[in-house]
Amino acid sequence: MNLWKIGLAAMVAFVVWIPTAWLLGRYLVVSQPVENPDAIVVLAGSAEYEERNLEAARLYREGAAPRIILTNDGMKGGWNNELGRNPYFVEKARWLLIANGVPEAAIEEIPEPIRDRGEIGTEVEAKKVLAFCRDKGYGRLLIVTSPYHTRRALITYLSITDAYSERRSIGIVHPSVSGLDVPNVGWWLRPMNWRIVISEYMKMAFAEEG
Repeated sequence: MNLWKIGLAAMVAFVVWIPTAWLLGRYLVVSQPVENPDAIVVLAGSAEYEERNLEAARLYREGAAPRIILTNDGMKGGWNNELGRNPYFVEKARWLLIANGVPEAAIEEIPEPIRDRGEIGTEVEAKKVLAFCRDKGYGRLLIVTSPYHTRRALITYLSITDAYSERRSIGIVHPSVSGLDVPNVGWWLRPMNWRIVISEYMKMAFAEEG
């Protein structure tokens, strides 16, 4: 009898967990359009640089914006025999964009790495992106980042842009979700995704407290 109750409880917990897990993952993912953006901004992320920049290249080819802005997180990739060194991921991002139909003249890079006292974070990056774009006169921005990062990134950018008109000038998109990526219903089957989801919620919670 006890085993039967344990089995029933486990089954109920599993049935409840499936929609709960999907909602937890789905909440992290958001998209927000912006009309006629001046630039597509690709957020740095060494592990996700390829998917983010391929999405940016696709948007550029479709005429979403006349330029793409890259940020530099100061991270390096694997050894490149032709260069004789480990190239930065921002370099790899530039090469990937060019290989996918973006003219080199349409790619801009924020000159200084997105660091503050050695720390890299979405808020530090957002402040440098917005300062760079204001100096350049780019008022309408379309942010590209990974799906799981979109809500926190959007919250961060909107919290820094005070004026209502400026807040309306921020859009955000993400590459398509496939396989067991967040927020697909089975995201929790990958241990790596647990780290991602927990980390995103913790970062949003601490950001709100601050």
